[in-house]
Amino acid sequence: MKFSSELPYFCLFILSLWLSGTLFEELLRCRLVGELFIGLLFGNLSPGTLLPTDKTLLILAGEVGVLGLVFEAGLGTDIRRVVKAGPRAALVAGVGIMVPLATGFGFMYGVSKLRHIQALEGGVDVGNGDSSDVVIEAVASGASLASTSIAIAVTMMKQQGILDTAIGTLITTAAMLDDAVSLILLGIVSSIGGSGSGIRPMTVIQPLLASFGIILVGVGGCAVVSRVKSRKASSIDGDTEMVDVQSVAERDGDTGIHPKKRLTIRQYNNVRTRISVFFTPFAPTIKLAGMLIAGLAYSILAEYLGSSRLLGAFVAGVFFSEFKDLCRMYEEQITDKIQPTMSAIFFATIGFAIPLTKILEPVLFG
Repeated sequence: MKFSSELPYFCLFILSLWLSGTLFEELLRCRLVGELFIGLLFGNLSPGTLLPTDKTLLILAGEVGVLGLVFEAGLGTDIRRVVKAGPRAALVAGVGIMVPLATGFGFMYGVSKLRHIQALEGGVDVGNGDSSDVVIEAVASGASLASTSIAIAVTMMKQQGILDTAIGTLITTAAMLDDAVSLILLGIVSSIGGSGSGIRPMTVIQPLLASFGIILVGVGGCAVVSRVKSRKASSIDGDTEMVDVQSVAERDGDTGIHPKKRLTIRQYNNVRTRISVFFTPFAPTIKLAGMLIAGLAYSILAEYLGSSRLLGAFVAGVFFSEFKDLCRMYEEQITDKIQPTMSAIFFATIGFAIPLTKILEPVLFG
């Protein structure tokens, strides 16, 4: 029987991920730095040495982890705070996008032009300094600086205990808007760098319309649920009074119901009671599973329409934030038991994607 080293190496990866996260949590109060470090270390070793060459399963687990993290952020968000923070979040997102984008584009374009001038002074013919490659590099550099990692922002605020505060809502909402704009920037960079005829109008319009629709439906549905629950709460006193009157009538024997009909109603109530007793133990699990399926479906719908799946997960979480029982079950079953492991794997997969050997090449520092 041939010995396979993948299992013990994978166990070593999980153990290292846990130890590093715990160490950085105690020293720097920042667990994700340790998880990123382990991902950077394991991901840049030669393929197949400490982890399998195909890391697809880990990457998928990480994607599920970040969806759960953003969905949890939505569950802890008050809809009234989101509406109130909307204009300021849009301003913060706009400044946070335009300033890095302009800075990155200007720096890279300036450096390219400077190298072109120096090459010409040295007698080297480098062709046209305004080539499309220069523009592509400049736009890509600016876009990389303008993008915001919502997962890192949410994790940091959660660890510091400010996720469900007003400033936490402001940062989360701004990051969600930034994520939608990042899709537009990605489409622009792809259009410029591709072989197509340039930037198409739908490259900009589709993510905007899809994101606006996803937000409008989710937040509008949350507002409707909140209003309906408020109306039901205000009618409790009237319903209680009607129940008391009916109880008195039944006690006095004046129900106005024929004895045969009363027997039929009693039999119906008995059957309903038996069904309720049978399904009661499974009700919390069914409700929680339904919420998770609905959140995942809304996230997939958002991505299918051209928006961001993270935006869909966040808006779905905001919608379900009005259902306090579901939020409590999610915290008990997912947040406290599953989410930490899935989030750790996600941050490790970010480390996988960092090409450390290419970054440290001497030619980049020349």
